Amino acid sequence: MNKDYSQLIEEEIKKEQPTQEELNKRHKFGFHAFIILLILETVNMLIKSLYGTWAEPYAEYSLMLCIPALYFISQCIFNNAVDRRYYAPISKIGLWSITLLILFFDIGELLSITVFSDHLQLISNGIVTDEVLNIIWAISSTYLCVIFWIKRRTILEKV
Repeated sequence: MNKDYSQLIEEEIKKEQPTQEELNKRHKFGFHAFIILLILETVNMLIKSLYGTWAEPYAEYSLMLCIPALYFISQCIFNNAVDRRYYAPISKIGLWSITLLILFFDIGELLSITVFSDHLQLISNGIVTDEVLNIIWAISSTYLCVIFWIKRRTILEKV
């Protein structure tokens, strides 16, 4: 009986391990994200040398890191290169309700920033302010929730 249980555990561990194809896809998308980051950094240096400071430091680096990160995550999700340990509970209703909760939180955050705010100053004296960070966070997490929703529907339609 112990041998059967240990064999079951070994089989489950093997199922959770990523395949070589998934690892190759992740490495390729990681390299693409790195190239995007290098291009953004080069453009940032050109803008800083020709124009001067265009954004406050937190806003600048969050914009430059958010774009490659969203590219990497969305490519991994749509090309089935996501680690199965995190993607396995996709059919469970708990993960779906968490996604909807995050989506409603983001919509509420966007409304509170834009509609209910007394002063919303995204650009001050020609420089992007740090107030844009909340908008970046809300848009990126909403984007990821929508991607998750689309991927979940395509998986459930196949079943």
